[in-house]
Amino acid sequence: MPSLIVVVVSLIVVGDQAAGRSIAFEHGLPEIWVIPVLSLFLLGACSAVPQLVSVLALRTTPGQFVFGFCVVDANGMPAGRVRLLVRWLIGWAIPIAVFFHCIAAAGAGARSSEWIPMIVLLAWLLGLVAAVLGPTRGPHDRWTGCSLVRR
Repeated sequence: MPSLIVVVVSLIVVGDQAAGRSIAFEHGLPEIWVIPVLSLFLLGACSAVPQLVSVLALRTTPGQFVFGFCVVDANGMPAGRVRLLVRWLIGWAIPIAVFFHCIAAAGAGARSSEWIPMIVLLAWLLGLVAAVLGPTRGPHDRWTGCSLVRR
């Protein structure tokens, strides 16, 4: 899903630039921030927010439910809401912080640290790669004492 969102947003930005428009100029963003900011907004709207709501209400995410996974604690019991909330926060804190930093910096006209959000997102993406390579215990699982198991 994140890859698809980045590709779609990139195509929209390239299309706008080819048409002589600039999303960055219209919203006060540095050009380098347009694709990450729009991608993070869509990712949050399509994935992070629904995950948060479902974790708090149902103690599972839509993806975990569909694919038959469950998050368990160190004792093998289903993880509680607080642990799941902390796990969600660890997984989503960086992209949420970068999104709000970019919006606030654009509103203030700050352009001195344009590359910092990209470097921070790169670190988050490395954590995402680690979670994909070790799907039962991503970094956010290790830090919260959870494991992803089949139901």
